[in-house]
Amino acid sequence: MGKIKLGFIGAGFMAQIAHLPSFYEDPRVKITALSDIDKELLDKVSRKYQIKKTYLSYKEMLNEENLDGVVLVVNRSKIETIASDVLKRKIPLFSEKPMATSFSSAKKLYNLSKKNNTKYLLGHMKRHDNGIIVLKKILKKNNLGKLISVYYQSFIGDSFYNPFEYFKHGYKDYRKKNTLNKNLRSKKLIFLKYLNSFGHSINLIRYLFGEIKINYRKLSKSGEGLVFFRSKKNVNIIFNNQFSKATRWIEDIKINFERGSIFVKIPAPLLKNIPAEITIEDYKNGKIFRPGIKWGWSFRNQAKNFIDYIILNHTNTSSCRPKDALEDIKIIESIFRK
Repeated sequence: MGKIKLGFIGAGFMAQIAHLPSFYEDPRVKITALSDIDKELLDKVSRKYQIKKTYLSYKEMLNEENLDGVVLVVNRSKIETIASDVLKRKIPLFSEKPMATSFSSAKKLYNLSKKNNTKYLLGHMKRHDNGIIVLKKILKKNNLGKLISVYYQSFIGDSFYNPFEYFKHGYKDYRKKNTLNKNLRSKKLIFLKYLNSFGHSINLIRYLFGEIKINYRKLSKSGEGLVFFRSKKNVNIIFNNQFSKATRWIEDIKINFERGSIFVKIPAPLLKNIPAEITIEDYKNGKIFRPGIKWGWSFRNQAKNFIDYIILNHTNTSSCRPKDALEDIKIIESIFRK
């Protein structure tokens, strides 16, 4: 089998910083085409990643190229339309989160992928963090007794410390129409900001502790505050979220058991090769230890998993499938429903 031919839709910040380099570094992959509405940006990014075919129209790219898969990294307001066009052509799709901007829209994409039997994964990269992979195994084995409670705090600050260089989007209409206006405080805009920022956390909570229901929530007008969940196993989960103005990214989980606890420190998402750190306290034996975790980047692991899916026709347990992402949106809509 030759190299997997990928087409990229979107050449903006996240594509350049995370997705393009992750797929480009995979020796099994050839990025054959790139589409973006900004011609200048398209030219710069295609030269950097040696992509020969470029398109201002993603539809033209889909029609002209014989692709083995598509990577979709665009503004959330455009995701549903473009994802639908890809799925209608039965091309394997990896899409950045959120899956869509509403449960009803996401349900349409889910149904379409199911109807066409199309491979479709969503970009919840925290599940692919090497530390989270180890944590999942520890929770399954569980030597600390009954799970009592979970406290998850996510104070979003600077998403990376590395001095990344990237080409900025110069298309004026795009920036004007699709950038979240910070002066607006409508419920819909706050919901979209929450969905984009904390959708990862809700997804990770469900991945680690199973399905959840909302018991109580208290959010400010800006969408910050507390949400109390209860899992199917009757475990209380407190989620504390803030849009931090500090430069530091603070995201950690405290997991309490009968005979011990686990503390998980999750790195800033764009901090390369630094996995989540795990500290285990065993109260019964009076021990504190930290399991060895391989260096690695969740975005690179996630890209590898999508290519494995195309080639081998199966994914690992870290994969976020459309049904899973659909449930995230349903929960977040419930948080904002009176």
